Amino acid sequence: MQISITWKDPATGERRSPVLNTPIAIGREFSQLPSTIAERRVSRIQLNDGQISRFHVLLDEENGLLLAADQQSSNGIEINGVKQLRGSLKAGDRLGVGSYVLTILEVGEAANSSKILFNPVTNVPDPYITRPGGNQQNAFLPQIFHQQQISIDDIHATGLKVETVEYGTVGGGFGSFAWVDLLRIAGVKATNIAVLSPEKSVHGRYRQLCLNAHVSDSFACAKGDRERLRSPSDGCPDNIWGFPGYGVREALRKLGRGQFVPGLQILWQLLAEPMLENSYGPVDEQVLQAVDREAARIGWQRMLRYAMVQTIRQTTDGRYALLYSQGDSQAILVTRYLHLATGYPAVEFLPDLQEYRQRTKDFQLVVNAYEPHDHIYEQLGNRGGTVLLRGAGTIACRVLQRIYRVRRNHPQQQIKVIHLWPQAVDGDRSTGVAQRSVNLNYQIQAFEWPKACWGGSYKMRLAAATTEQQQQFYFGWEGATIPQRRDWQKMLVGGISKGWYQQIIGQVQVVTPNPPRLAVMLQGESMPVAADYIIDATGLAGSVMDSQLLADLVQQYQVALNLRGQFNVGEDFAIDQLSNGTGRVYGSGITTAGNGYAPVDSFLGLQYAALASVCDMTDRGAPELKQLTGLQSTAQWWRWMTNKPPA
Repeated sequence: MQISITWKDPATGERRSPVLNTPIAIGREFSQLPSTIAERRVSRIQLNDGQISRFHVLLDEENGLLLAADQQSSNGIEINGVKQLRGSLKAGDRLGVGSYVLTILEVGEAANSSKILFNPVTNVPDPYITRPGGNQQNAFLPQIFHQQQISIDDIHATGLKVETVEYGTVGGGFGSFAWVDLLRIAGVKATNIAVLSPEKSVHGRYRQLCLNAHVSDSFACAKGDRERLRSPSDGCPDNIWGFPGYGVREALRKLGRGQFVPGLQILWQLLAEPMLENSYGPVDEQVLQAVDREAARIGWQRMLRYAMVQTIRQTTDGRYALLYSQGDSQAILVTRYLHLATGYPAVEFLPDLQEYRQRTKDFQLVVNAYEPHDHIYEQLGNRGGTVLLRGAGTIACRVLQRIYRVRRNHPQQQIKVIHLWPQAVDGDRSTGVAQRSVNLNYQIQAFEWPKACWGGSYKMRLAAATTEQQQQFYFGWEGATIPQRRDWQKMLVGGISKGWYQQIIGQVQVVTPNPPRLAVMLQGESMPVAADYIIDATGLAGSVMDSQLLADLVQQYQVALNLRGQFNVGEDFAIDQLSNGTGRVYGSGITTAGNGYAPVDSFLGLQYAALASVCDMTDRGAPELKQLTGLQSTAQWWRWMTNKPPA
C-alpha cells in the first residue's frame, strides 16, 4: 500500500509531504527503526521530539486497510484526537505522535498495476514486471547502506572498490549526456566525472524504444522513405549552442553532394515553418551519429561505468555514496555533486488490457507499442487480420503507418484497423493564445508543447506561477498531439475512404478471448468489437515511485513529491531535500516534470536543466568549473566545429 502523508515540524515550521510504501516505522532514533519486517522493506520516518519513543508507531496494511499500531511507546498515539493503541486510518485522518500531527493525504495501491516497468538488468520494458522490486534488491545490500548516513571509514571497511570524483550522474542517457557535455565544455576534466549507466551508449535505451515503437527510420529506409523525429532543428543534444542546427547541417550536406533541389527545399522549410511549411524534424540517424561524435570528443567512454546502481546514501562528510553492481561484483562511487537522469521508469498500459494479460497470460495478441511486437506485423502480412489501436499521439500514428506499409506490401491480405477513442475530440482546442486544430480526433501541434514553453512567454508565466496555477497551465498546454504531416493526413483520410481504417468511440468494459479472436466489450453496447490483435500506444509514464532506486531515496529521506509524483525542483533543478552539507543532488528529464519548466523531457529541455544546474554549481564554487563568458563560449564552439576536445 502507498500513502501520501504530510506534517510540519513544530520547532522549525518545515513541512514534509513524502509518498511512502507500507510498512512505515515512525520514531525518534532512525537506527532503532526496523529496516525490514517479514522480508518487506520498511519506510522509516524520524521525528525529533523527546515525547516520541525510539520506535513509536508502525503503519501497515491489513485486509486492505491502513492500520496504525502503537509500539509500546511512552506517550501513545492519537487518531483524530482520540488516544488509541491500534486503529485504522484513511485519507483526511490525523495521527498524533508526540507534538507532531501527521495528516494522511491519500491511501492507494503501492504501484499502479497498469504500468509496465523496465527490467533493471536488461533496461527494456518487461511485461512480467508491474511492481517495483526494491524490497528484494535492497535485502542484499551491505549493512551500512541500511543507514541514512554513512562514514567514509565504514565505506572503505566494506572491502569493495571505492572511487571518488566530484561529479557523478546516474542514467547514462540523453539527460546525463547533456549534463556531462556542459561540464566538459565548462572546464571539468573527464577524470573528475563518472557516469553510471546500464547502457554502453548514450542512446541505447532510446534507440530500442524507438525501434519498438517505429520512431526509428530503419524500417522506413528499407522502403525508400525517411522517418523524422518530433524535434526542432535547433534541438541538438550534441551542440549546446544550437548552431548549426540539424536542418542547416542536412541542407549543407545535400548541397555539397550536388542535391540542390532537396537542399534548397530544407532551407525553405526552415525559413517558412510552421505557417507555410510543415515543421522541420531531423532524421533519427542524423541525431544519433552527431551524439556519437560529441561523445567521442568529450571522452564519454572514459567516464562511463557500465553498471546498475543499487542504492544511494548520504555520507557524513557532505557527499553521496552510490553502491553499484557490475556483473557479480559490487563497487562504490563517492561524489559531491550528483545528477539523476534515470528517464522514464515505466510504460503506460491501459488497466483493462493489463487485467486481460494478468488473467490470460497472453502477451502475444495484446501488446504495448513500446514492447517488441514485430510478430504482429509479420502475421498481418502472412494472413491478414484486424488490429484494435488505442492511443491518440505520435506513437499511435507510427503504429498506423507501419500497418499501412504492411498493407501496401501485401495487397492480397485483408488488413484493417479499428481505432478506439475514449471520447470524441470536437472543435479546436485553445488555452489563451495556445491553439490546436483538430482533424479526425487528432489534435495538431508541431511539438509536444507550445513552442513558447521552451524559452518564451509561457516559460516565464509558468516559472512565476503558484503550484495551483502551474497545474492549470499544464492542463491547457499538454495533451496527446501529433505534428502537421501531410503524409499522415493523407494516410488517415485515405484509410477512412477505402474502409480499412475506422474510428469508434467508447469506454472499454472488459477484454476477453473469443478464439481465435479477441472480444472487446464497450460500455453501453450489446455486441463486442472483434479484433485479432490489440496495440496500446498510450505512451510512456510513471512517477519516481515506479523506480526502485528513486523510491528508496524518497522513503529513506522522506522526500516530498509534487502533484505528479515527481521530484520537486527549483529553477536550478536541485532536489533540495536531498542536499547534504555542500553536496547537492540535481535532476533532469521526466522525474522533474510538473514544476516551473514544462518540456523537461525534450532535447532542449534536458540541455536547459543541465545549464541551470551547472550554473548553480559554478556559483557555489564547484571545482574546475569556469564561467562561460562570450569569448570562452565562442572558443569552445570553434573547438566543437573542428571536433577538438574541450580545452
